[in-house]
Amino acid sequence: MRSEAKTVDGYLAELPRDRREAISAVRRVIVENLPDGYEEAMNWGMITYQVPLSTYPETYNKQPLMYAALASRKNHMAVYLSVSTPSKGGAPTSRRRTRPPESDTTWGSRAFASRGSKTCRSR
Repeated sequence: MRSEAKTVDGYLAELPRDRREAISAVRRVIVENLPDGYEEAMNWGMITYQVPLSTYPETYNKQPLMYAALASRKNHMAVYLSVSTPSKGGAPTSRRRTRPPESDTTWGSRAFASRGSKTCRSR
């Protein structure tokens, strides 16, 4: 169930009342805690919180770097989280690494997912 809405308000308006209330509650928590420099937008058919291309245009897929996303799917509601780590030049990338570099102090959280693991660990 992918939305074609162009705005967050449009996305919320097309949801059934119970889902709109639940998604709106989670959205409030995300927006209240969103770090400076990120934007809320509609991307990939869901509400996304992303690094704007005006801030960081050199992404590997020419799309904004997603920080988190919020979506109502057919049988569930989901919060998607993305962990971005620096590339060799120090700029962020969302390509997966097995372990973040020890000198990483610029981007993303201290959490990372290890290959083959279903858990997320913190350094």
